[in-house]
Amino acid sequence: MRITGIETRVVNAEMRNWVFVKVLTDESGLHGWGEATLEWKTRAVVGAVQDLAPLIVGRDPRDIEQAVRILRKQSFWRLGAIGMSAISGIEMALWDIMGKHFGVPVWRLLGGKVRDKVGVYTHLGLGDMRAVYETMEADPLVERAHAVVEKGYRAFKAVFIPYTHYHAPLPDVDKVARLMEALRKAVGPGIEIMVDFHGRPASVSAALAYVEALAPGRPMFVEEPLPPGDTAGLKALAARTSVPLATGERLVERAEFVELLSASAVSIIQPDICHCGGLSEAMKIAAHAEA
Repeated sequence: MRITGIETRVVNAEMRNWVFVKVLTDESGLHGWGEATLEWKTRAVVGAVQDLAPLIVGRDPRDIEQAVRILRKQSFWRLGAIGMSAISGIEMALWDIMGKHFGVPVWRLLGGKVRDKVGVYTHLGLGDMRAVYETMEADPLVERAHAVVEKGYRAFKAVFIPYTHYHAPLPDVDKVARLMEALRKAVGPGIEIMVDFHGRPASVSAALAYVEALAPGRPMFVEEPLPPGDTAGLKALAARTSVPLATGERLVERAEFVELLSASAVSIIQPDICHCGGLSEAMKIAAHAEA
């Protein structure tokens, strides 16, 4: 079996484009799909897939680890978010081919199931991206929280931290506290609430001010309280709060996760298989976290 080509498909989804990768083989009807979505970098990722494709066309798609090593090493330059997203989509498509070839789901090839149930959460807005990013007042926030709970979700994530430079203004901090209080009052103690900062505070002190404002509402975790890559800042923040910290969706190298874990900078890591190198690499990152 040989790879004969690699194609991309771009699908618009309002605020973003989804980028899908299709790996073709010389066996009739056998191909694989992966995802390489990187928000607002569509043409760059599509171009990266096109540039990387010649490195593995003609090779056996079942040699996934070998293919990924070739893509990472022979492309010469550091890949960054764009290159790693392209590789992630290709890698997933290779696993899809492997599963189809053997007639089993990919999770079975990866070692089988670990648990029978996995908890899930949603964002406020239930898929409406405008609701995710534009709910900055209490009334719509509470209304959307009620809608999520009515759908049966027991956990949700909200985004209402403002972009902040090095100092968090007291009116902004007080507003964050009021919003969290309104959310907790609306859904009660049995629903988990997560708050995504999107790395908006530019300093540890600003992030800490918002974390402390949220703390009485007992968030399950706060995500990206500082810009991605600030391991020292996250470690300092973690030492000053009992609220669990999470980060990782914008990290693309295993070494970045190892650095976080070695520093005990966060409680939760969040590798995105569309950016971190795909399924195999995500499992390696998870193994570091487990250790």
